[in-house]
Parts: sequence; structure tokens; C-alpha cells
Amino acid sequence: MIISCCSTLNAQGRTCGMEAFMESFKKDPALLKEYNSIQRRFKQEKLSVRLNTSRQMNTLFIPVAIHFPEADEADRACLEALAQDQIDRVNADYQGVNDDISNWDANSNLYPNTLSGFLDVQFCIATQNHPTDASGNFIDPDLVEGGRAVTIGYGFEEGTNERDPNWAGYLNILVKDSGASELGHSPLGGNIAAGACVVLNTFAIGSTGSGCAGYTSSAPYNSL
Repeated sequence: MIISCCSTLNAQGRTCGMEAFMESFKKDPALLKEYNSIQRRFKQEKLSVRLNTSRQMNTLFIPVAIHFPEADEADRACLEALAQDQIDRVNADYQGVNDDISNWDANSNLYPNTLSGFLDVQFCIATQNHPTDASGNFIDPDLVEGGRAVTIGYGFEEGTNERDPNWAGYLNILVKDSGASELGHSPLGGNIAAGACVVLNTFAIGSTGSGCAGYTSSAPYNSL
């Protein structure tokens, strides 16, 4: 779910905000040009894969950073566990071993030529080489080498259209209040090189336990 919010979810009146976000996104000429360029690259890569169907690829490891700009540093242990729970469930989804895989089994005929668990991708919260400033200090002073790339109270995306070039190269997950009716959103295609992010609402991250202060996943999203 954190990679592509492209379907509409009607439970409790909450929806994915990708389509509305993209309508606004494309009104910016520079962002629209960037989007079209990325889409051309996607099509080129898709064609390359089709022409090399026998090509063997190693596991693709994707470094993840998770940001809680409205949270309290005192809750770090809980928030790091919540972030890891989210990533564990995303990996289970990609590997086809998620608890609710029966939902896929019941509807897989609607997605021809699609195999569950076929894509060899592993999402990992980064623990090394965190971003630094010009003085060599970590962008978020609360980060430590060897610790998870989970920022708390850090001003990610301030004035930058929900992107932060300090975190370029990461799959950034920004957890913030995005309105009572929205589960989250992200730019279609995205731009990791520019430090773009996926936004999750505060009630749409993690799924186990009682959550953390201000971050408690609610039904039915706590079973994803």
C-alpha cells in the first residue's frame, strides 16, 4: 500500500489521495515535465525487461527512511517498532506471504499475467550513512550510525512539495495528518532522486499492538 495509492478505498469514507494530489502536482510545469520524463524511462525499462525475459536479477534492496515530523522524540522506541512493523508487512505483501493472501487468491483471475511474490524486492529501513549537512553532522541530530533511519520532529518537506533533497535516494515515508478522509497519497511514479515521499496518515501506519501516541492504526487498515 505504501508504494502505490492508486485505488479508491471506500471503507469508512476514507480514500487514497493520489488522484487529487496528481491533479495539483501536474499544474506545476516543472513537476509535469519531470513526471513525463520519468514515465518515458518507465516505458523504456518495461520494454527492456520484456526483451530480456530470461535475465536473472539479484534481490533489489530498497533503503527506506520513515519520518514523523509531528511526533515526540521521547516516543522513539515505540515509533521505530511501529515503522519496522509497517516495513515487515510490506515485505510480506511483496513476497506473497501476507496474512490476508487469501484475498489475492480469490481475485487473482482479475489480474492476468500477474504472479504473487514474483518480484524479488526487499525493503529495509536504512541503518548506515545517514544524510549529513555541510559540517558532517547528521541532518537529524537524533539519528545515530547503526540506528534506524527514523526521524522524529524533523521538518521533512518544508516548503518543497513533500520532497526533501537531503533524503534523495531513499524511499521516504512521511507520516502526518493529511485529513480525516484520506489514507495517504504519493506522486504517481515518484522521484526518489529528488527526495520525494509517500505520505501515510497517522491512522494508516502499522498494524500490531496499540500503536504509539498519536499513531494508532484503525480498523480495517490495521489488518493490511
